[in-house]
Amino acid sequence: MRKFSKFNAFLGIVVAVGLISTGIPKTAHADMNDVKERRALMKSTGKNFMAVFGFVKGKGGSPDSVAGNARILAANAAKMSTLFQAGTGRDKLGSKATRAKPEIWRNRAKFDEIAANMEKLAHALEAAARTGDKEKIGVAAGAIGGQSCKACHKSFRGPKHKG
Repeated sequence: MRKFSKFNAFLGIVVAVGLISTGIPKTAHADMNDVKERRALMKSTGKNFMAVFGFVKGKGGSPDSVAGNARILAANAAKMSTLFQAGTGRDKLGSKATRAKPEIWRNRAKFDEIAANMEKLAHALEAAARTGDKEKIGVAAGAIGGQSCKACHKSFRGPKHKG
């Protein structure tokens, strides 16, 4: 009888490890990893976007550095939609964990369209940077800010958590 109970314990451990390794069920820990990854992506996006505006305002940088920033912005935009999985919004994880509003999943097509447009605009920014024309760079950067950042944040980002 003792061998049978050890076998059952072993079998239980094997099943548990199998479920965990396949991601079934998805845990809050995995959801928070998604949130952390997208926060890092947004931080990178903001840093690179501000570097572009620093150049436009005469605070450093060069057309070459702006082109590099634009490539990072395009790569971030391409990845953005993949980091907003169902169940990772403020309605599920709370406003302290994330500012992602449930409207992202209610209007996913619009969200994905804004991200795709940002990627396109970032490529246009890179092309503008290659000309070396600060005015063209400013116009291209302004398009990203208005048509992507502002559009997305207005519709899909909630207020900062208070407290």
